Amino acid sequence: MRQNLINFVQNSILFRYCLPHGDIQKSIYTTIDNDYCYTVSNDNDLATIIFNAIIDYAFNEEDLNGDLNQLQVEAISQRMRIEENDSDETQLKYGFFGEVLLNIILQILFNSKAIIAKGYFYDILKPEENKGFDTWHFVSTEKGTSLWFGEVKFHQDYKKAIDDVFKNIEKAISDDYFRKNLLAFTPKRKLLNTDNKTIVELIEKVRLNAKVSIESLKNEFSLRLVYPIFILCNPLSDYDKTISSIIDRIKQKHSGKNLNIGLEYDLFFILLPVNNVKQIKQTVLQWIKSNTQLTLL
Repeated sequence: MRQNLINFVQNSILFRYCLPHGDIQKSIYTTIDNDYCYTVSNDNDLATIIFNAIIDYAFNEEDLNGDLNQLQVEAISQRMRIEENDSDETQLKYGFFGEVLLNIILQILFNSKAIIAKGYFYDILKPEENKGFDTWHFVSTEKGTSLWFGEVKFHQDYKKAIDDVFKNIEKAISDDYFRKNLLAFTPKRKLLNTDNKTIVELIEKVRLNAKVSIESLKNEFSLRLVYPIFILCNPLSDYDKTISSIIDRIKQKHSGKNLNIGLEYDLFFILLPVNNVKQIKQTVLQWIKSNTQLTLL
């Protein structure tokens, strides 16, 4: 990954505190010690990160060579949904804004690695948002391999962001959905962004036995699911109130969800209030439409 992009992200997306913090508790669904709360230096910097990290979302690391501005043109025209005929309202609802950010911050701030770039799954003949988890990452340690299959919601209203997460969380944390995401890799297995032995053998195992139990995969490969949920939204009156309101919304409106999957999992939230969600997205779209050159080369 480009050092200029790494430096810019580290200098722009700033750690504020972990939850619990004072009277603000972590979410009722968080299984690790903390949720993570960040701020951003300013909205324009966040737009800059999204715009410059599109190619990292669209291409594997080994393909990021040559003229990066030309790759940016290819990414926008062939590897993600941006339709000129879509209304402004529809374009502002595109999922790539948040997915690009989640892809980058997990790699830079949480040291995960992408299994494969999501751009390889876009079908230009059927221009729809990419399906499946919003990131397909992994972290490998002596204890085993954790699959970082994440979710991001990037809405003006924190209530909508949280409600959208919990509409589908029982599906997301389930054997069936997990298996289908693994199966999605099999036609693309020669395009993987990694030669990690566990990942390669896991995908081959699923390819040869599509109905293999998730529990058996857990036992054979020491698998663990990590499910980071990234929320970006407009602020309330102050930062702490925004964070506490997000946590309260989860507890008050979405308790009692049955999260059931045949492997151990870790779930946590990454929270980033911004000044103006709509303006950030409009800025990125303006740069895309005007063929603005990349700045973080």
